[in-house]
Amino acid sequence: MAEQALVAQNSVAAFDQFSLALLFEPENEAALNNLGNVYIDLDDHSNAIECYRKALEIKPDYVEALYSQGSSFYTLGQLQEAIKSYEKLLIIRPSIAGVRNNLGNIYRELGDTDSAIQSYRQAIKIEPKFVQAFFNLGIVLNEVSDFDDAITAYELAVNIKPDYFEAHNNLGAVFMEIGQIEKAIVYYENALQINPNYVEAINNYGVALKELGKFNEALDSHKRAVEIDPESCEHHNNLGIVNMEIGNLDEAVQNFNEALNISPDYKEALNNLGSVNKDLGQLDSAIENYQKALLIDPNYVEALNNVGIVYKDLGDIEAAINSYSKAIDIKPDYDVQVATVPVLDVRQGVNNAATLDCTTVTFECYPTVGTYTLEGYEDGSTMNFTATVTATTEFGITKTQDITVQVRDVGGVDDNAGTGTGTGTGTGTGTGTATNTTVDSSSPGS
Repeated sequence: MAEQALVAQNSVAAFDQFSLALLFEPENEAALNNLGNVYIDLDDHSNAIECYRKALEIKPDYVEALYSQGSSFYTLGQLQEAIKSYEKLLIIRPSIAGVRNNLGNIYRELGDTDSAIQSYRQAIKIEPKFVQAFFNLGIVLNEVSDFDDAITAYELAVNIKPDYFEAHNNLGAVFMEIGQIEKAIVYYENALQINPNYVEAINNYGVALKELGKFNEALDSHKRAVEIDPESCEHHNNLGIVNMEIGNLDEAVQNFNEALNISPDYKEALNNLGSVNKDLGQLDSAIENYQKALLIDPNYVEALNNVGIVYKDLGDIEAAINSYSKAIDIKPDYDVQVATVPVLDVRQGVNNAATLDCTTVTFECYPTVGTYTLEGYEDGSTMNFTATVTATTEFGITKTQDITVQVRDVGGVDDNAGTGTGTGTGTGTGTGTATNTTVDSSSPGS
């Protein structure tokens, strides 16, 4: 607070000094530029822009004024004006890496990822160890699902700056995206060794631990995230998911409600609260929370699937069909009511082969269709078998689904097909993985 007061005091003194200079010399472009900088210190970007405009009328190639004007436009959200200022600057001096980086930030905000990537790469070409540009490039590459190049960009960032904990965290997030959870954990731990209170990494670490089934460690991590940042709805939501996983349903209800107190339109927490209600047998409350989530996002397929499950449990088949159909229309590859097959006992048939006749395997939602031959079994062996089946559910919905069956050879020879039954509901919960998308800006350089 004392430092802020000193800065304000110095800014006022500087304001008086440059204003006085302009009284005697109104066409002094340096004084106008410096007065604009004082306005930035006072967080008055509109007046800063006006000072830079006047300075540029006197000296159109004033690089410092163009840079600061572009930065102020960016701060005010006037992105196209910021682009104009930066592009004028680059005509005069094309080799300023910081301007290329800042243009990348603007293009990313505008959704022009190709131009953003090009700008970051240009910044890196000018300044090969520009760590912020590598970091920002990694963010955009991850957003467009170019995971290999994103990993490369972040790795180069941490090679240049080994203590760049945000880059370690983001590397972990990319590895989570591609399912390499153990690698993700390594980078989250790296980030936390550098900055033990970096809450984004604490949260992400908890998500990764949960995915590995390490629920107690995940619980500790999410509790710590909530302690550090109690106003984050995501942290409360993720804590609730772990409590739900380990059967602490009352605590999960409290966590999801706390998330909703912070952000009433947080659809993931509403969906998850509905799932806890279902597990507690509170089906009316479950429907209410799923429907609230769908009011926020009518295309939220997880909530459509989950409310369909509850409608089916209540015997309202028409409402269940409607929900499932909407989910499939929105996301055709979404596994509605995913079912699994338990262990099936088979005996060897002729030629040392076992035949699994899937037409006799029944599901709660997916009666499977097809016959598959499994060869090379020995007595007592087991093997996981993946089959792609096309089925029409009892509701008239046709879906193709990959199922995994564990087949167990119980010995002897018998050509009769093995059969089995399996049920599944596929109730979903939403987990948040936070990627630090803070974009660094740079000062002008030659």
